[in-house]
Order: sequence, then structure tokens, then C-alpha cells
Amino acid sequence: MSHGTPEPMPELKTLNFLIGNWYSEGEVSATSKEPVIKIKGTDKYEWVLDDSFILHSVDVIMGDEKIKVIEIIGYDKGNNKYILRSFNNQGSITEMQAQLDTESVLLITGDKMRSKLSVHSDSNYMTAHWEKSEDGITWFPWMDMNFK
Repeated sequence: MSHGTPEPMPELKTLNFLIGNWYSEGEVSATSKEPVIKIKGTDKYEWVLDDSFILHSVDVIMGDEKIKVIEIIGYDKGNNKYILRSFNNQGSITEMQAQLDTESVLLITGDKMRSKLSVHSDSNYMTAHWEKSEDGITWFPWMDMNFK
């Protein structure tokens, strides 16, 4: 029986580009009922539990509201997908799945939402374009984020 530290899954290591502290800003798109909502704050991605998972911590202001989120990112070998579970300071729990489209583009899907997270060539800049859908067929812009 080995008591050494297990090797992290190589599939999860492909998300190493996320690791670090990011200044984040963006906006929630306007709707017929709501104006644009500005977002500013920080996102932090770090390896946890012997590099078996990634902990994503969000601390932002959305409009006038303080939003804090913790998200755990793991890898499900059976389904060949990343699993993202997040919990926020308003008591909401969200589960999403993700797949690498290319080595620098992560496609994230959840219940009536999806995102394309792109790392730019110098790896010091990321963007995320989020969309929402009521029916899973017609998609509308939801949020655009920039990370430096």
C-alpha cells in the first residue's frame, strides 16, 4: 500500500492555464426589464487536495451587490468531462460540465446557460462569453467577462 501523493489526472492538468489571481471585469447584458449591470472584482484559481481539484474563488461587485462564489472543478473520467460545482453567498448551488474545445478554449454548459472561456495567446488574458436560454434552443447574450 502506497502512502505517497497521488498523481493528478493529466486531463485536469490541461486546465493549468486557469491557475492564478485574475482581475475580472465585465457586464451582464441589458434585457427588456433590466439595464446593463457592471461587474468588477477578482477570480482566483488554485490547486487543492494534492492537485486533485481546482478551487475557483470569486469576489466581485455586480451592480451594487457583493457576490462571492466558491467553485470546485474536477474531472469525470467516465464521461470525459470536467465537472464544476459552485456555491454562492446567496445560497445558490450550480452544477455545470465543461470540455476543452482546443487547448485554450473551454466550453462550459449548465442548466439553460453556456459559456466559451478563451485564453489568449500570451496566457495573461482570458475572456468569457456567457449565454442563457429558456428552451435550450434559442440562446441570448447574458454576460461578457475579461480576466487579466
